[in-house]
Amino acid sequence: MEATKYNKSEIMKQAHTYYNMVGGSRKNRERNKTGRTLISFGECLRMAWRHAKREVSDARRKEAIRKEREVREEWNRTHPAKTVVYDACVQAAISAEYSRGRYMGD
Repeated sequence: MEATKYNKSEIMKQAHTYYNMVGGSRKNRERNKTGRTLISFGECLRMAWRHAKREVSDARRKEAIRKEREVREEWNRTHPAKTVVYDACVQAAISAEYSRGRYMGD
């Protein structure tokens, strides 16, 4: 299995976005009147990496599901469902038994 390549530029941009939204940036420190804990840039970077890794694993899982569905559809195409075909006298005997209105044990 080959190593996954991540777009580090996108991960850093996402980390900066997190930092500006909920992190300890200067703007957030000035607005922090409630005393809530502001997270560091390192925490934001960890969040961005987790998000990138989750996207990769979700993409792999979706690809595996798609391949499994294709295999199942191919198998259904090559192995059609078996249908039971009664000839006329068997069908007549079955309908005659049921038309008498008795319990047949099924």
